[in-house]
Amino acid sequence: MKATAIALLGLLGLSGCGLFERSGVPAPGETTAVSELPPKQLYDFQPIQGTRYLMAPINRSDDRASGFSSYDSGYTSHNVVFLDAVTLTTQRLFNTNDFLIVSTTEYGETIDGTFVTQWLVYLVITADTNDDGELDYRDHITLATTNTAGEGYTEVIVGIEQTFGIILVGPGSLVVAYEQAGVKTVSKVNLAEQTVVNTQPLVDLGAEVK
Repeated sequence: MKATAIALLGLLGLSGCGLFERSGVPAPGETTAVSELPPKQLYDFQPIQGTRYLMAPINRSDDRASGFSSYDSGYTSHNVVFLDAVTLTTQRLFNTNDFLIVSTTEYGETIDGTFVTQWLVYLVITADTNDDGELDYRDHITLATTNTAGEGYTEVIVGIEQTFGIILVGPGSLVVAYEQAGVKTVSKVNLAEQTVVNTQPLVDLGAEVK
């Protein structure tokens, strides 16, 4: 059995990626009135591999990326809708459509040649942390997880300023390298428990390294 991951919204490196060099989405009621923002809409459902569930993004109607695509996604998704293909029940990841989803990634194992998703990991911007009136790449990011049905949403690491890699190193074991409060850090996440099990600062990189 091989542990692996599949990115659905493009697992983006947050350390200078060109997709982050764009204007942000104004926070409603601050720099842009709600009536001036383009409407949001539901896009196509896609299967969560190896499961009975499907999911679809809610994006703004003027977004060039119309679904779970790494192409020019640039924080365009605001929510995810989950569909149980057996019972036909649906639910949203968030009760609001105001957040920005940087990425959604399936993690699981390849069993007998078939990838089976076991966990979903999200990078989400939920607040205007720099008080500039908009949600964009300059705001802090939260790493959160759910099961494959989109249930049990748990914020595992908050206040991420940038990431330097999110890597599955074994079944249910995720290593996250990131900067938080100006400190470059590495954490190991237990996906099954939705907890950080160990955190260590990176070695001193030298005064010339920012």
